[in-house]
Amino acid sequence: MFELSQHLWEPQRRGVLAVIDAVGRGRDVVLQSPTGSGKTQMAIELMRWAEFKGWCCSFFVNRKLLVGQTSQRLSQYGIHHGIRAADYDDRYDASKDIQISSVDTEMARVYRPMQPGSKPRKLVWPPHEADLVIVDEAHIQKGNNMKTVIRHLKDNGCAVVLLTATPIGLHSMADELVVAGTMGEFRHCKAIVPAVVKTISNPDMNKVKRNKTGEYVLDGRKKAIYTQSIVGDVLDRWKRYNPDGRPSVMYAPGVDESVWLTDRFQQMGVKCCHVDATEMYMDGERQKLTRDVWDQVVSDYKSGRIAMLSSRMKLREGIDVPETYCCILATPIGSLASYIQTVGRVLRYSDETSDRVVVIDHGGNYLRHGSPNVDRPWKDWWKLPERAVSEMHTTRIKDRKEPEPIRCPECEGERITGTKCPHCGHQHEKSRRRVQMENGTFVEKDGELIKPRNIRRKPTTEDDWERLFWAWRKKETCKTKTFNQLYGFFVYEHHYDPPRDLRFMPKTEDGWYQTVGSARMETLNGTRASEEKYGEKATASSK
Repeated sequence: MFELSQHLWEPQRRGVLAVIDAVGRGRDVVLQSPTGSGKTQMAIELMRWAEFKGWCCSFFVNRKLLVGQTSQRLSQYGIHHGIRAADYDDRYDASKDIQISSVDTEMARVYRPMQPGSKPRKLVWPPHEADLVIVDEAHIQKGNNMKTVIRHLKDNGCAVVLLTATPIGLHSMADELVVAGTMGEFRHCKAIVPAVVKTISNPDMNKVKRNKTGEYVLDGRKKAIYTQSIVGDVLDRWKRYNPDGRPSVMYAPGVDESVWLTDRFQQMGVKCCHVDATEMYMDGERQKLTRDVWDQVVSDYKSGRIAMLSSRMKLREGIDVPETYCCILATPIGSLASYIQTVGRVLRYSDETSDRVVVIDHGGNYLRHGSPNVDRPWKDWWKLPERAVSEMHTTRIKDRKEPEPIRCPECEGERITGTKCPHCGHQHEKSRRRVQMENGTFVEKDGELIKPRNIRRKPTTEDDWERLFWAWRKKETCKTKTFNQLYGFFVYEHHYDPPRDLRFMPKTEDGWYQTVGSARMETLNGTRASEEKYGEKATASSK
């Protein structure tokens, strides 16, 4: 009988056993666990289990620069393996049952050469016919290439396990979600630590477009205005809340802005290094970010020769330096998944950060997404659209299902409730926020920024909603829109917010993100009399 390693924490053990059970039932699984909670360790246990069963296993990492780091971990646990990734041809060994793989390399050397009319390649590999495929950081490995590889493997009976801290948008690739443990459980295990968040400013993002994940689409002018107006605050607050200059990571709204902020810190005497997908920048010089260069950057950062790493996207996943104490969010982050992954880089436990870490927020992200220390109902959310999940926190505040966070006017610390600041002890009733306007200027605002819905119920409200619902349900151009969009159109037409418990409104919170045309009648508040009034039967609409 297979036995798990004794050194696993209880939440890890519980998560691995639940995955093994699900795979045994023929299910593909998403394994969710907080950033820093040891998902690679759980993957190693699953590889050990695969070896015990005589299975072949492919472990897909999301960046080439992480291949070496992952290989070292597997070697430490005595797992013999090959590597199927560009720049590691010297480690290619098809005889090994366990393989570390890069999906881009697999596509280039295995799957594209199979296609009719493809150009001959010098290096063409046979597929690794895995019985189990484990995908690390699956939230950023759900593109067409990954789906092509998984489709091929599943055609040969392969089981799939997707690892992530943010399981949003993965339901099309798996059958069920396993949640390994809560944030509190992993803090108790000393896997992660709490973060104290200092919000410096809340930029007004009302007129900024968002993409389908909820992320903001900032043009060059907006990024320039935003970055240049906060640079003084970025330098000042880093010195104030990290006076000892402990290891820090910084996230900027773009690559150019990250380089610009890197120069500002270097002018202040702080050794700062910008990294992106292809380059590193430090001391006014650019260098191609090869495997050896990246290893040297990480080594210098761990040793203290580099005090800060700055990037736009690269440092949001994969870097594992638990000694990192300070995280600077010098950008608004619209996507909840990006926010959790970004802040998660600094939550890992180390002897140097055993009590807490500090997040300095210049982008209003705590107000937008909530505390990085809390649990989120992933089992309710994982099948929702990414944009919907990204807006969930502010939506619940508007509906008064959650309180708006409170910012202390004395120490700028965030908290969820109460009249006393837990960080400095200051007593105050109202939150005070420094709002950055569209032109880059700042204004102080007391009280709540997220206003509650202006709920009104008029004598004609229910009939007006029903007429609009049936009109949208039957109209081709409207039936693919969500109930939230329908609700917004009602507000636009009637100039007030109707109650959210009317007939033919969704019964559940996630129901507001389903389309009007596809909604099953039993998921809505409704009556047969009203259905017949508008010429549709419940039985027909439920099919």
